[in-house]
Amino acid sequence: MQIIKTWLPAVTGMVCFGLGSGLMGIYGFFVEPISREFGAGVALLNLGPVALLLVPAILGASIGRLADRMPTRRILFAGATLAMLSLIALGQAPTLGLVALAFLSFSLGLTLYGPVVVNGLMVRIYPGREARALAVAAMGISFAAASLPPAVGHCWRTWAGVPPCNALLRVSWWCCCWRLQRARRGTSWGPRPPVTYARPGRPITIRHSG
Repeated sequence: MQIIKTWLPAVTGMVCFGLGSGLMGIYGFFVEPISREFGAGVALLNLGPVALLLVPAILGASIGRLADRMPTRRILFAGATLAMLSLIALGQAPTLGLVALAFLSFSLGLTLYGPVVVNGLMVRIYPGREARALAVAAMGISFAAASLPPAVGHCWRTWAGVPPCNALLRVSWWCCCWRLQRARRGTSWGPRPPVTYARPGRPITIRHSG
C-alpha cells in the first residue's frame, strides 16, 4: 500500500502525458467528419496538431514561472477543467471559427497539465529518484499512442462517434486529480521555500527555481 501512495503522483503524471501529448495520435479520426460538416479543407484542419505544439512552445516559459510560484495541483486542476470544458464547447460549436477557438483553449488546458508542470512536479517530490519518476510519467505517451487509436476506432464503429468515450476519459482524469489531491493532502506541491544560510556579516538566501 505504501508503494502505491509513494508512486501515485508519478502514475498521475503518466495519465497527464497520456491524455495530453498522447492525444495527438487520435486527431486524424476527426479531420474527415469536421471537414464534411463545416466544408473546410483537410489541409486547413491539419493545422490542429500545429496548435498543440505551438501553444506549449509560446507559453511554456510563462507556465513554468507560474509552476514555480503556485501549488502544482491547482495548475493541474485548472488545466484538466479547462480541457474538459473546451471539449464540451468544441462538440457544441456551430461554426468553424468557434471550433478553432475551443481547440486553442483545449491546447492551453493540455499545456497546463503538460510536460513543464508534470516534470517540475516529478523533480520536486522525488529527490534522488527524479529519473525513475520522469520515466514512469513519460510512459503515458507510449501507452496512449498504442492504446487510444484502436480504442477510439472501436468506439467510433460501436457508438458512431467518440464524444461519449472522450467525455468518460476526461471525467476519469478529473476524478483522478481529485483523488490525488485528497491522497496528498498535507504534502506541499508548492514552490520550495527560500533557504537562508548563516554567514559572518550577512545571511545568504537561496531561492529554488522549482
